[in-house]
Amino acid sequence: MPKAPPNPDGFDCIVVGAGLSGLVCVKALLDSPSAARIRSLHVIEASEDVGGRLKSCEPPAGVRATNPSGMRSRAHTLSTAKPGIDLGAAWSWSSDKNVRKLARDMDIDTLEQPWEGKIVMYDGRRILRDARFGESPSGGGSVRFLDGGAAQICKKLKSEIEDLRASNKIVWHFNTSVEAVGVIPETDEMVVLLSGDSTLTSLAVVLCCPPAAAAKIEMHPPLPEQRLQALQSCQTWMSSVLKFSCIYEERFWEDEELSGFGSLQFDEDDDTHIVETIWDNTDCQTFAIAGFARPVKEDDDCEDGKVRKRIFDDLELLLGEKARSGRLDYIDWSRDMFNVDRPEEGARQHREYGHALLKQVHARRIVFAGTETESESGHMEGAIISGRRAANEAYQIMLGRRQSNKDSLGNQYM
Repeated sequence: MPKAPPNPDGFDCIVVGAGLSGLVCVKALLDSPSAARIRSLHVIEASEDVGGRLKSCEPPAGVRATNPSGMRSRAHTLSTAKPGIDLGAAWSWSSDKNVRKLARDMDIDTLEQPWEGKIVMYDGRRILRDARFGESPSGGGSVRFLDGGAAQICKKLKSEIEDLRASNKIVWHFNTSVEAVGVIPETDEMVVLLSGDSTLTSLAVVLCCPPAAAAKIEMHPPLPEQRLQALQSCQTWMSSVLKFSCIYEERFWEDEELSGFGSLQFDEDDDTHIVETIWDNTDCQTFAIAGFARPVKEDDDCEDGKVRKRIFDDLELLLGEKARSGRLDYIDWSRDMFNVDRPEEGARQHREYGHALLKQVHARRIVFAGTETESESGHMEGAIISGRRAANEAYQIMLGRRQSNKDSLGNQYM
């Protein structure tokens, strides 16, 4: 596709964060008739790649499932899917209209979360019971994404963005963070200070990052105290869990007619166990058990070997000795969240996702997005909704500036 001609009289825009909300925002800004108003679009990302909290790992070569039983999906017989095991966001529900449409448009197929069989619980002894209809940690009607897990959504979005006619306006900045954002009084534009002391100027800045990360950015004029506290104390979705996935050569839990869903019951101050919930993460090509674990508190217990041992110890309690035979991958999101500090012990946090204080435009130029800014429980649906809302708000800023730059005869000037 031929690229859009440069527009020296256009406006610059900056999007901070290349997770799902940031990429949706970028695509909405560039894939629009109003894209001609943009001179340049800078995307600032603290990590080395797109994706944010959508992360997946690939199973080792040769570890593939062959027509696993119990999989009820129109993609059941898909043989060319690229395997991917989610370590971040994974599930989508029937109410997720935007996520489902985006996946369909990208030809990403889905798989219903397995639930049939027995549930296993451990509270000092192992207890089995039959699962009720749709009983799983994600609830009834939930699906996961094939062909690479949920992380592929962001990778495909980036590819689609780079195929747009206006993609020549975009500049990617990876391994870069934002230190400060302020208004230039003389021009009424924003100046953004990046790590490494480099700067960018723009008309609008869109912060597509968790509220706690946005609160760390020095802003001029500063945020009102009440709003700053709301951002700082907002619990970042996924920040309180360690998520793991263990890949196996066989679906051995079926030998006991287990569904793969299980949980450990232990007291808050019990440091013997860390695994809280597990489920069957098998897809059309990979046998796997995934789960949530409690983040390790003490620094000396965060060594990789110790974490792995504790996860395998708990998996053995739930599923038996064969549970130790898998290949384990995990992310401790309480430690691996870019630009989000781990909350102090006992610190009060809220989950008032979608609250007005989390998403109001600040200083007429700074827009806030990210899944926590929408009332969607921190799910992917909220990220998409917020990205589109933020793109619209950024355009309103540009339109307002264009209207304000007319002389008394209505002529445009810069």
